[in-house]
Amino acid sequence: GEFNQPWGITIDPKGDVYVADWKNHRVQKFAADGKFLTTFGRYGVVPPATFIQEQVTPPDMFTKKVTEAGLLNHPTDVAVDPEGDVYVTDWANHRVCIFDPEGDHVATLVGEAQVLSKWGQMSIDANPDMKKARRRVKSLEPEWRFAFPTAVEFDPDTYRIIVADGQRQRLQIYVKDRDYLDPQANL
Repeated sequence: GEFNQPWGITIDPKGDVYVADWKNHRVQKFAADGKFLTTFGRYGVVPPATFIQEQVTPPDMFTKKVTEAGLLNHPTDVAVDPEGDVYVTDWANHRVCIFDPEGDHVATLVGEAQVLSKWGQMSIDANPDMKKARRRVKSLEPEWRFAFPTAVEFDPDTYRIIVADGQRQRLQIYVKDRDYLDPQANL
């Protein structure tokens, strides 16, 4: 594998090494002895994410079908769970892509923090002009979404996926179930 600004790195339960290759817009996987195994993801800019059939993925703007799965735009971090699913922070596309052990895209997280963190709420409470401005906005939904997520970690004891949401200065936490992910907290 050839790197162009490798960023995040993790080791799976088998000892394989995963590297978020930031400027190559991909993840590379190596055996414990350093032998190159595979790469997944490729460069792509996706439209803003929306909900389609209860799965969060970017739609094709004309057919409304899910397309462009697995495109990455400056991945910053990578994590692997005990089942081998791979979580990649897709920094410039403002999301986390989830791949199966073979590198096929299976799901996308875009952030669902519908309640401000206590620090965010304190900031708004301390600024009357910000409170007034927020009342004029039609929807606060864009605040729920990730803005340049920088790191992801999987806790094998609790099955929590913890995402550092860099621009919004918060963590978003999900709990993995075998079939789906539920948002749990916004810190």
